[in-house]
Amino acid sequence: DGAFFHELVDLLHAQIELVGLGVLVRGGVTVGEIFVGHAGDATFFGPALIRAYEIESQEAIFPRIVVGEEALAEHRSNKALRSESNTLKYELEEIDKLLAVGEDGTRYIDYLAAAEGEIDEGGYPDFLHRHAELIRNRRAAAGDSRVKRKFEWLARYHNAKVVPMR
Repeated sequence: DGAFFHELVDLLHAQIELVGLGVLVRGGVTVGEIFVGHAGDATFFGPALIRAYEIESQEAIFPRIVVGEEALAEHRSNKALRSESNTLKYELEEIDKLLAVGEDGTRYIDYLAAAEGEIDEGGYPDFLHRHAELIRNRRAAAGDSRVKRKFEWLARYHNAKVVPMR
């Protein structure tokens, strides 16, 4: 019931918790067939797993969770991914509040903006402070230029969300 929206919210909460632990994540969200190996076997395979890997490795690039356009389209067309108690319009509006569009056109979970309504009262400024410290510390320690580029993107994302709030 509302599986797609709830999955995005769960991923949002995971990102918020992981930032608090000093862990940044990159990932891809899609919808489709995935197969699990035999009992006791931790083997997963299928077109959805391949697509999620492609999103993570080729589109996410930076520490963000990108939502594939095919997943958004499937949510719009497949009632099984929506809540019976919500209208499609309502769910689309709520999902839109969770996502940002990057300069490269990718849609990703906008955890910094959404966290404001998800973190207990008074905890949001602390969360932003920890996020900024994480960026500063990791960017300063990064030796590889590709890694530095990821933290520079993260710093721009942070500043774009925080500076307008002042």
